[in-house]
Amino acid sequence: MDRTQIQKSEDSKRWIVLLIQFHLLISLIACGLLYANDPFGFLVPIEVLFQITCKFFLAFVIWFFLSWYLITKRVIDPYTIFLTSAILFNGGQVILEIFHMNRDGFLKDLFSPEQSLFIVYFALLGLFSMHFGAILSVIFASNKTSLKVLNDNLSNKIPIHILFKVGQILLYISIIPTLVIIADTIRVFLSEGYAALYQQAQITGVAASASLIASLIFPGAFFVIAGGQGKPYSRRFAVVFILFYTCSRFFVGSRGAAIMPLLSMLWLWNMTVKPLPKVLFLIVALLMLVVVFPLVGAIRNSQSELSIEFLIKSLSDIDNPLIASISEMGGSLTTVGWTMQLVPNVRPFALGMTYLVGILVLIPNVFAQGRHPALTFSGFDIPDFWLVQEIDPLFADRGGSFGFSFIAEAYLNFGWAGIFVLGGIGFLYGKAIVWAMQDKDPAKMAVMAVFVSFFLFYARGGSEMVFRPFIWYSLIPYLCAKYFSLQKKQST
Repeated sequence: MDRTQIQKSEDSKRWIVLLIQFHLLISLIACGLLYANDPFGFLVPIEVLFQITCKFFLAFVIWFFLSWYLITKRVIDPYTIFLTSAILFNGGQVILEIFHMNRDGFLKDLFSPEQSLFIVYFALLGLFSMHFGAILSVIFASNKTSLKVLNDNLSNKIPIHILFKVGQILLYISIIPTLVIIADTIRVFLSEGYAALYQQAQITGVAASASLIASLIFPGAFFVIAGGQGKPYSRRFAVVFILFYTCSRFFVGSRGAAIMPLLSMLWLWNMTVKPLPKVLFLIVALLMLVVVFPLVGAIRNSQSELSIEFLIKSLSDIDNPLIASISEMGGSLTTVGWTMQLVPNVRPFALGMTYLVGILVLIPNVFAQGRHPALTFSGFDIPDFWLVQEIDPLFADRGGSFGFSFIAEAYLNFGWAGIFVLGGIGFLYGKAIVWAMQDKDPAKMAVMAVFVSFFLFYARGGSEMVFRPFIWYSLIPYLCAKYFSLQKKQST
């Protein structure tokens, strides 16, 4: 079979996958419409429908990963990493419910059986729509890709030595601010505890610039890794510094901030330096879920002096650390339930305003004190700030937060029509992945790794966590490297 026939066969397979995904999505929507009109509700108890929906959730999760492999031939990439995060945070307890492993009840029994059914159904519909958008982006990209386009991309690649130099600059200027912030965070944690980290006055104005500069550690380290061909010591330094950052964040109880750059770095190393065994990613994931996350949870709740004996006892006191970790992460689905309860009963639909706020906060608040001007101008707060204030004002006053969810934000803005927004998010994210990977450009993959190191948290956060990192820490460093590359070409 020649290359043309192979390509046609692959294209045919992709379209089949897309059609299956489309028909499954339509069938899922049809089931919801049927239930809304209640033609069979009196025949099937709500508890049975809930259990059936949970089983379908697990079946479709398996389909998500299988279908992505069928159209991309990839098991691990930025999409499957984010998909895993989205499923754990928005469906962890749904999967546990199938096996009756939610010891405190599904979402701690905060919702009625019918409310729980709606929550699971909307989460499944949102993930399904996102996955449909991602598949669509890959198929459209594969149909447009030609040898000429690929050659054009190859000719416009950023030379790795320029990528490496830009990475070195960003890494070096971020080291001191990063160390200062880490030291200050550890000091507060050791003296006042985990909760104190979120009870401090928010740093704004010029004082916030140190935090912004410190975040350049990610494009700096990842550019050095991707562009450091023939420079093993520089690559190792970048890896060690990311590992140091990860360990320090784990130590103070920040699991998300710790694991995201670690996973991104492993993927980037796998793509640009040396292929890593796929089982390594599985081992890292299990190690985090079974050992690290439970220990970090114990550290968070500890008011006593930390010791090896304390950590060992804390881990041994957990009956099943894996189940405990999945259950805790899956608790983020509660934010979807609360949002569906409060909107539009307590507040109207945002109609896209939270996404606008996410764009407006692109400009860091270094010129004003206190609340970001974008929030005052729009009249809308960050979604998780709003939610915790509605549910538990006292907890909010102490700096507490329940987190949020990209699925909850879609509902907050457009209700059930938010599934179309989630489809668009999947499409845009899929296009970004195709852009980064189709011509194996180290610079593009480094940019994607930087973005993933922030984007993974979007599974349990709001859009304000997406736009600023994308522009400041992914796009602008890439454009700088692109600019220096063009200047180099013009001078030769």
